[in-house]
Amino acid sequence: MKNLKIQRAIAIIGIVLGAVFVVSGATTYLLVQNKLAAENITVSEDSPKYAGKAVAGPFTAYQEAAMISEHALKATGGKTYAQLDR
Repeated sequence: MKNLKIQRAIAIIGIVLGAVFVVSGATTYLLVQNKLAAENITVSEDSPKYAGKAVAGPFTAYQEAAMISEHALKATGGKTYAQLDR
């Protein structure tokens, strides 16, 4: 009987924590998406994906970050920021 109560309590805690994590994740996603959309950034025209589209979500943001990295490496002769002379 006592074991069943412990199992039930653990199950309820797990369900509540799961719901909290889902709500937290959705809220974070929406906040970041709105912030990105407000910046009016577009994906570089030379991007193989999403070229010219607004950066307003994780896929377009990732693609624009990849393009910025590619452009920076071209501009520095293949050096990363940490490798540049200071």
